[in-house]
Amino acid sequence: MPCIDIYSILSTPDYYPLKIDFRRQLMLFVRMSRDTYRESVFLDHRTKALTQEFYEVRLDDLFLVIRTLHPPPKRSHYILQTTYCCSTLLCRYLELLPTCFVLKEPLLLTQLAYIVDKSTPMWINLFRACTYLLARTYTQQEIVMTKTHEPCNVLGKRMLETNELAAITFLRAPLKSFLLSILKSPERRRWVRRRVSQEGANLAGGAKLEDIVGIDLSDAQAAACLWLVNNNIYSALSEDSRVSLVESEQVTKRPSDVLRNIFRSCNLPLEESDIESIVSHSIGQQYSKDLSKPYDAESRLRELTDLEGRFGDEANEGIEWAHSHL
Repeated sequence: MPCIDIYSILSTPDYYPLKIDFRRQLMLFVRMSRDTYRESVFLDHRTKALTQEFYEVRLDDLFLVIRTLHPPPKRSHYILQTTYCCSTLLCRYLELLPTCFVLKEPLLLTQLAYIVDKSTPMWINLFRACTYLLARTYTQQEIVMTKTHEPCNVLGKRMLETNELAAITFLRAPLKSFLLSILKSPERRRWVRRRVSQEGANLAGGAKLEDIVGIDLSDAQAAACLWLVNNNIYSALSEDSRVSLVESEQVTKRPSDVLRNIFRSCNLPLEESDIESIVSHSIGQQYSKDLSKPYDAESRLRELTDLEGRFGDEANEGIEWAHSHL
């Protein structure tokens, strides 16, 4: 196990906090670079680290050092999302801007989101440590754009409460396209049923969803339930002026408008020449999770049309169920 000073690890994003080892009370770091951050589709088990070595830091030591540093709040922008809503494509666009340091679905936040009791001193210390670690940049001019995994939507309120310089873009897929994106794959159907049945009423945040038991729902109903849950979360967050809503079609059809709105919410300038360069980039014609595959707004429309023909009736069942639980 390599030895390195904890202050050196905390001073640069070159050391990425991959995950929390709760059993051993450690934070595990891996070596990264600007390129490997971009190359990592997500910052979980798919993280493209420079080496296979881990750097271990005791959680108690980490908490103590961060308290000693007294770090001031840093400007941060979070992209919360419903899944299957072009969030990775949006990140690819943002990665083209030199003022953006993009983190795609860091596992740390997902680990924290799955902890039920978020009021314990341990959880609060972990959240403080994670937000500090995920706010580090290579230059002072950069702002971190963190796209979170869908379970992390429940952390939105805490993100805003603990940092007055934080803002949120909530990226949402329309209900029907979300249902079709789930229903097209047996793996996604299993995922959404697990997601709803495991969390149950804790997901809800709305009276009409309180008594739902995921195992009693069809695939379409489970998907509709998850969409409603996240819509409820957005509705609660939207009371804060730092939260803005973006529909997934805007990312594919009007990315320039989306980028302008994000930078406006961060009080950052965005030159029109930068926007023109981004929207004309080949990123918009590539599949965001695998840039070797061609994919664009027209491809997405053709796919949704095909899925409508195959799963439209099933999706309509889910829509009807959702309307009865609004």
